[in-house]
Amino acid sequence: MTSLTLRTLAVLALLGGALLGCSEDQNTADDTQEPVADASSQDTTDDAAEPDSALEQDASEDQEDASEPDVPVEPPPMTPDFLGEDAGDDTEGLMRVLTYNVAGLPQGVSSSNPVENIPQISPLLESYDLVLAQEDFWYYEELRADVTHPYLTVPWRVSDPTTDNVGDGLNRFSRKPFGMFERVAWGACHGQFDCANDCLATKGFSFARTALANGVTVDVYNLHAEAGGCAEDLEARSAGVDRLIAFAQEHSEGHAMLVAGDFNMHVVRDPEDGVLFQRLLDALGLRDACWEVDCGTELIDRILVRSSDAVTLTPQSWSIPPEFVTADGEDLSDHNPVAIELEWSVP
Repeated sequence: MTSLTLRTLAVLALLGGALLGCSEDQNTADDTQEPVADASSQDTTDDAAEPDSALEQDASEDQEDASEPDVPVEPPPMTPDFLGEDAGDDTEGLMRVLTYNVAGLPQGVSSSNPVENIPQISPLLESYDLVLAQEDFWYYEELRADVTHPYLTVPWRVSDPTTDNVGDGLNRFSRKPFGMFERVAWGACHGQFDCANDCLATKGFSFARTALANGVTVDVYNLHAEAGGCAEDLEARSAGVDRLIAFAQEHSEGHAMLVAGDFNMHVVRDPEDGVLFQRLLDALGLRDACWEVDCGTELIDRILVRSSDAVTLTPQSWSIPPEFVTADGEDLSDHNPVAIELEWSVP
């Protein structure tokens, strides 16, 4: 737990109150479909109860409208470019991918118990070839403590975060080399201490080109979308989707793609979210791994894929890994982890 200034403590106190006030009605699983067996006991809380955001604003300001992001107080360091390293000469393979919102806000603010839970999450990540984490704000060292993946992102801040510069909370651990890494903030946010508090962090997405083998790559996006159910939240979430589409059309044209993270969209339950999600799929030619294998449930945490002329991506399975629980069977985060087995092959 990082030491906090008085100003930070005041912000966190307000934030904790905001969280308590907006957490009761949230549920990430769309209940219009029958959940799969291993997901039936899960109840992932919508980020409407989470104080992350697309922009960092002064804590005393109450942002009511979507607005352009400020320049970060401390820009994130560059992640080393590993793309030139030898990735092998395979022409096919199976990659286990995990996306997980780890609820890494400070203890007492997080709706989970990160001081105890994140050290338990760390060794469980070893089973996956690619891990995409969201809300990895305060406990990065604890999360990576038992990870042996050779390729990691440099966190937003090397020093401890503060509420003035929380960052985006997006990190990744990979067994395959990647490069061209970039963090991109959403173009808008809504809510300082209401409507899911999104303007308290620099929410957005990260991008990196990952080598499955020499000359065989996939562009991997890790995102955390605008949360909340206010009209302005939907507007900001829509603006974020537009930004992602524009970026991918410029940087990933002709490339295979994997887009994963906390989408904060109730695709089946909320018609507006459904339209927005379909717009993303159609614009970039993406396929939902859950739908591909008829997983039988709907969560706001998703993994999407797109093949290219150079490599075919085929989801083989989708699951909510059951091991991410405490000894008492309690979830290690307020979100479900989502995993897929992704088959790749060179045509």
